[in-house]
Formats: sequence, C-alpha cells, structure tokens
Amino acid sequence: MRWWIRVHRVPLLLGAVLVSSLVSIGLGPVALIFPSLAGGAPFGTIPVTAIAPLAVSIMLSSCVHRPGVPAVRQVEVLEVGLAVLMIVLTAGTAVAATALGADQSSAAALFRNSITFVGTTLVARPLIGSRHQAIPGVVWLLLTAVFGRTGDGVAVWASVVTTNTAPEYWLVSAVCLALGSIAAAHRIASRR
Repeated sequence: MRWWIRVHRVPLLLGAVLVSSLVSIGLGPVALIFPSLAGGAPFGTIPVTAIAPLAVSIMLSSCVHRPGVPAVRQVEVLEVGLAVLMIVLTAGTAVAATALGADQSSAAALFRNSITFVGTTLVARPLIGSRHQAIPGVVWLLLTAVFGRTGDGVAVWASVVTTNTAPEYWLVSAVCLALGSIAAAHRIASRR
C-alpha cells in the first residue's frame, strides 16, 4: 500500500488539491476574460473556481496513469478511492472556507466543478485510456466558455463557467457523478 501511495504521488496530489482549493476560494469572484461566440458581448468571463478543479482532475489523471503494464494487484478500487478522496477534500475545504467567511458561491462552484471534472475523468478513462482521460474536461471547459453563454446568462449545460448556485446548475454535476460512478463500478467489476 505504501508503495502504491508513493508511486501515485498521493501526498503531492492531495496537497495540490488543498492548495488549489484554498487559492481558488480565496480569489473569490475573480475571473478570467475569454472570447464568447454566443450571447451579446464579445467577451465573457471564466471564474477561477472553474479552472482550479480542471487542474486537479488533470493532476489526478497524471498520477493514476499506468503505461500499459498490467497491475499485479487490484488497483482500480484504490484509484477510484483517490478520486473520491479528492472530491471529499474539496468539499471539506469549501465548507471550512465558507465557515471562515469566504464567498459562498465560489466555494459551492469549486465543489460542483470538482464533481463535474472528476466525473468526466472517470467516464473518459475506459473510452480513451488513462493517459488522455483529462482531455474531455479541457475541451468541455473551452466549449462552455466560448458557446455556453446565452443572452441572459449561462446555459445550464455550461455550468462550469459560472458561480451561480441555482439548483439547475447542479444537474450536469449530478449526471457526471452518476456516469462516472457507473463507469468506475463497471471497470472494477470487470477486473474481478
């Protein structure tokens, strides 16, 4: 077990999750300007809370990547457990930061986007492999940033580019979590 933790750089990954979550929540509503091809304005914004979870899912992908070597032991459960631990750590950080007075909508968006991008990673892994499993999240962020704005706000499918905490913006995260859970369970069951 210690060997698996060391090889997969688990302490580094969890530290990166904690630091990126704290920095993201600390920046609050700070956003980056991005071109927009939908909606009324030529430019839109992407909150930092949208980018930090994507960076974390990319780090997860690089840490659990195994280059074609079959594992002697069953490690799929550990890898899925690591993804769940990342989401739990992000949730704990968001709750603690909110209790200390941080912007509640930024903390909630960080948690929601973490679920979305980790779920996307879990869905993509059996389809395109562990090496490229973070690419769909990057493509999705770019598509939502460019095309996800409507005249009066952000489309529901583009929830990763907003800090709005309305219930409909959690729908995509719930779907990603459900599909990711199904894909992970199927992968674990097929290895037994």
